[in-house]
Amino acid sequence: MSTPSPLPQSVILPDRPVIRRRAYLAACVQIPGQFSERWHIWHANGAYVGFCTTPDLIDLAIAQAEGRRGQ
Repeated sequence: MSTPSPLPQSVILPDRPVIRRRAYLAACVQIPGQFSERWHIWHANGAYVGFCTTPDLIDLAIAQAEGRRGQ
């Protein structure tokens, strides 16, 4: 069974930089019909970490994911 994609098929990539934190990348995505942007975060190995609503929370989302994995 395949893992579902964290993003719907139709997304808008606003003109925002991709943010790199250690071995993680965060990209800003806006879903049509929603007013807010979300920053989706992936590990360098391709694993999806999660998302946050502002770039200020990227480090917190990464720390939370690392805590779940016991790193």
